[in-house]
Amino acid sequence: MMAKPADKNIQSGNSRVKVTIFGQVNRAIRFANTGDSTEITSVDNDGSSSQFGVRAVGRANPNLTIGSLVQLEWRNNHRSATNEGNSGDKTSEGKEDMRVRHVDLWLDHKNLGKLSMGQGSMAGDASGLFELTGVSHVYGFAGANGTDGTKADASVRVANVAGTAVETVSATGKARGYRPFNFFGFRQNRIRYDTPSLMGARLSASYGHAKTWSVGLTYAGAPPGVKNFSALFAAGYRKNDNDTTAIAVSGGIKHSSGFNVSGSYDADGEADSKGVKESQWGVSAGWTGKVNDAGATSIGIGFNRSGDGIHGTANQYWVAINQNVDSAAADVYAGISFDSGSVTHTTTAAEVATAYVPAAAETQTTDATPGARAAVSPCYTPDAAGTGVENKGTVGGQCEVERDGVMNFVVGVRIKF
Repeated sequence: MMAKPADKNIQSGNSRVKVTIFGQVNRAIRFANTGDSTEITSVDNDGSSSQFGVRAVGRANPNLTIGSLVQLEWRNNHRSATNEGNSGDKTSEGKEDMRVRHVDLWLDHKNLGKLSMGQGSMAGDASGLFELTGVSHVYGFAGANGTDGTKADASVRVANVAGTAVETVSATGKARGYRPFNFFGFRQNRIRYDTPSLMGARLSASYGHAKTWSVGLTYAGAPPGVKNFSALFAAGYRKNDNDTTAIAVSGGIKHSSGFNVSGSYDADGEADSKGVKESQWGVSAGWTGKVNDAGATSIGIGFNRSGDGIHGTANQYWVAINQNVDSAAADVYAGISFDSGSVTHTTTAAEVATAYVPAAAETQTTDATPGARAAVSPCYTPDAAGTGVENKGTVGGQCEVERDGVMNFVVGVRIKF
């Protein structure tokens, strides 16, 4: 007996246009340990955030299609911003964090390429994030500061105000990484052109409303004459209206057995007014295959290293697993990461002063006694005997300050529709 077809409860307003409604909900529980405290939070995993979209495509002739896409993204308690002091519900502008990803229209010709207009991806979008482990929504090339919003603590030896002794100061809210976000959600109101695919490769160029232009290259497929291997590759370059630039490249190779390796590099082109020039490189390896009847299983392991171009660095190690549940169009996943590193500290006038100056930025703990303490500097030179301070540094001087390691464990479910 033939199966009864599904009822068409939702239909297009125009029978000549194919309409697709799609989306996903991706929620996770995160356990974070910063050395001094443990956080347990329910987050929207914006490694692949909860979203909803409508795509409409019509065919003008055998070679030309005209399409549109409207896509919204909800990031309530989004993982990359949620921490002990921030619920992740609001953006830096104080608005509720619902974001328009695409309001896009395009003409796609089989032989001439694709022209897109509206809010959408610039050329090179996500060009530092392409990889093949199958667990990039858990951990991947997003890096320590792009994956989890957890902040780090620091317990450092500092020179006291008088410059006569060295004390221990504990501080919270330190940066955990320096991954640049030049191609991370790189979407604008723009005009974009993509060439037709040539043996799996496509070039793209775009110009955005912020006077930003970019070019990109993507490749997906198996190189001619190569058996049992496939490749994925992306590269991007952007230039902003203030003449700053950025580059990113990523990709990987996969064997027919399911084993794969990937790599990524993402960097600012120039240092900013404070001398910061962020960059990150990363490597990963993984395997995808069938070990049960539910669906494919993917396992990945990776390492990311980022820096601010001065003294700050971060090293992140991670491992993750994803299990497809084909019957429910769902993914069940878990992952754990550990990162450590340092921050760049710039000496202030208060730190080199001899007068008592209460800490304004944060409450510090000196020698295990809580309370507001004098501003002190970790940018000092110890005397030969190691009992005091020889030089507390100069105003504007910089040094490296080690921060505590942070562990994050994430377990979640993503369901697609």
